[in-house]
Amino acid sequence: STGKTLAYLLPIVEMLMRADTEQLYPLQGGRPRCLVLVPTRELANQIFAQLVSLPITSLLCAAGHSYVKEVRALRSGVDVLVATPARFLLHVIKGNVRTNRLRFLVLDEADMLCGDLFEEETLRIMGMVKGIGLSTAVGDPKVPEGEEEGEREAASS
Repeated sequence: STGKTLAYLLPIVEMLMRADTEQLYPLQGGRPRCLVLVPTRELANQIFAQLVSLPITSLLCAAGHSYVKEVRALRSGVDVLVATPARFLLHVIKGNVRTNRLRFLVLDEADMLCGDLFEEETLRIMGMVKGIGLSTAVGDPKVPEGEEEGEREAASS
């Protein structure tokens, strides 16, 4: 949803912009400052659509998109990288992305990313960025249709 996406993106974008008011952190090829990890390319597309209107550079890396164009954009440098686990790992393995400049890691739909299908890849990525002083945000899973907010809170206590 747009509201949830902007709820975590806007503070991150503000911090990235505030940290770079005097161009102290010029874009460096292959070294994004924020990684938004998502389980599906559909969700990646939705998030990226929100990012393009913000005053930062961003890139979408997921199956179904041109790998060559992704590599070119990564070489030019991006602030925020939205990626599926498999595509992100492919770029890491090929040397297109390094994590030493990451300051933010967002796990959107964390319940899916930590589930059986993506758990190994997600843990591998988290291991790569461990210990570099980054902030992590975890997107809440969607409330199923018909379930009220109070029911969800009661279920979690």
